[in-house]
Amino acid sequence: MNDGWDALAREVDTWCAAGREVTLWWRDDDATGPSPALARLLALQPGLPLGLAVIPAAAQGSFAGELTVTVDVLVHGFAHTNHAPAGARKSEYPAGRVAPHELRAGRERLEHLLGAQVLPIFVPPWNRMGEDAAAVLPGAGYALLSGYRGRPEGPLPRLDTHVDLVDWRGGRQFAGADAVLGALVDALAVRRSTGESRPTGVLTHHLVHDTPAWRFLEDFLAWTEESPGVRWVRPRDALPGRPAA
Repeated sequence: MNDGWDALAREVDTWCAAGREVTLWWRDDDATGPSPALARLLALQPGLPLGLAVIPAAAQGSFAGELTVTVDVLVHGFAHTNHAPAGARKSEYPAGRVAPHELRAGRERLEHLLGAQVLPIFVPPWNRMGEDAAAVLPGAGYALLSGYRGRPEGPLPRLDTHVDLVDWRGGRQFAGADAVLGALVDALAVRRSTGESRPTGVLTHHLVHDTPAWRFLEDFLAWTEESPGVRWVRPRDALPGRPAA
């Protein structure tokens, strides 16, 4: 076991010594329909809760039967199209682009295709959207906003991710075990010290995973399942009004 795994084990032990349980949740982005990569992801997932962020405009109803009962479907923007001004960071809903009808239509389309597995949780593409666009999410039928490390700000309760397996700036490849595990340990340590009760989120992107990313994900899921101090929770359990997971 290398330094990253050792550090994670020590952090989990610290939680256990304090009488606390490490809770994690898993979000995978950019799903649209059946693919070899999605099949590979779901083969790793049986029995584990997964929040699958699906792009409404591109979604295919043909994969509804492939999703296990522990897959919760999240609404990933509308078309995952960049509308940011030239030179600005990518966003489907940058400041000034407020589209409540589009936001509602995306949720309703997924509900039509995938039924009760769809949750009123909005995942903005590129994990960012303008505050004015976020402000209309409650009126469009959403109950939670899921970004990355507190981004974007908005009026809804948050269910964020904190660790991304992909190094987007370094060639869209696996970020490396030490980097991923280090980020997870740091996120858990902050949460432990602040008393934050919401689960720590792990973010994957099945369509761009390289071989090292797949290998790490398999090892990581197996490690957590063998760790009595770690529990994966479903996104639906974070919805307002649900009993604490």
